[in-house]
Amino acid sequence: MTADSGSAGDRPRGEARAALFEALRKAGAGIADIYADPDEPGRDARSMEPHLRPGDAVAWSVAGLAPAFGDLALYADSARSGLLVVHRVVGGSLAGRGLLTKGDGRPEADEAPVAAGALVGRVVAIRCRGDWFDVGRGGARAYARLIAALSSFAGGAFRALAPLDRVFAPRRADGRPLWIARRLAWWLQHAAIRIVKAALFRVCHRRLDAGEVVASFGHAAATRGT
Repeated sequence: MTADSGSAGDRPRGEARAALFEALRKAGAGIADIYADPDEPGRDARSMEPHLRPGDAVAWSVAGLAPAFGDLALYADSARSGLLVVHRVVGGSLAGRGLLTKGDGRPEADEAPVAAGALVGRVVAIRCRGDWFDVGRGGARAYARLIAALSSFAGGAFRALAPLDRVFAPRRADGRPLWIARRLAWWLQHAAIRIVKAALFRVCHRRLDAGEVVASFGHAAATRGT
């Protein structure tokens, strides 16, 4: 998901995005509203479903632990001209080649690893459907690791099934396969994550008072993002 300080009709681009990135890193914490990338409105709006949708928000911080497996990270996506994105960490490390990230609603991991220089911070709370929840401690982190494991496994299956579809799947008019097996893997991932969320999300996450979140993070540069 993406983040900026403009209104929905005035998203920063190019140098403005770079300036926003530096301002956020200096601020050290903040609140980012969720929106869909105007260049990919349909695809981007679903990238973190079912946990985040346009209209939700995240609170992030650079203090404490660096993002680890399962955590949500806020970072500048080099493949999308520095657009600020919120996706889940599914592998890698900042000490190595970078963090591997993936949207909960996406079938595959993001193309480029996130290097330390592109990281803004770790998401520590999310606002979904109007309520704030702590995602940085205790049961919430165990839940996050479970979601990351499901997402990572399904992403691997999605890639592995490509040869099967190339050989056996019916063809489109342009000769490309219909990706039946890959679509099934994606659907199963989506269904599994939704079932886990319905069963465990409110059990594992502590609800936060909105006033406390704003008092803790709202003093920093408020941002908008997906």
